[in-house]
Amino acid sequence: MHIRYAQINEADRLWLIRNLAIRQQCRACYADQLIKAWTPDLTPANFPAVIEENPFFVALSEQGDIVATGFLCLATQSVEAVFTLPEYGHQGMLQGLLARLKTRPDGAA
Repeated sequence: MHIRYAQINEADRLWLIRNLAIRQQCRACYADQLIKAWTPDLTPANFPAVIEENPFFVALSEQGDIVATGFLCLATQSVEAVFTLPEYGHQGMLQGLLARLKTRPDGAA
């Protein structure tokens, strides 16, 4: 697994991963209409700015595909929006992202 900073031009892919994770993981707990409201297909216009303005990371599969995402919200100093594609669950992607998010953006502990 490789973890790196996300790039703004990856916004649509990152939004898709978010949506697929929410749609899979939340379906047993929330009504379909609520999940649909949380996961619009179109990437919000402000999402690239979120990627640019915060330490936003991606985890790559062995083939180099983005399969998990997560970021540290600098405004609240909290971990936000950590998601993995459902088919890559239980492979350590999120643990790797969380470990990276716990360090400062410059890599210091």
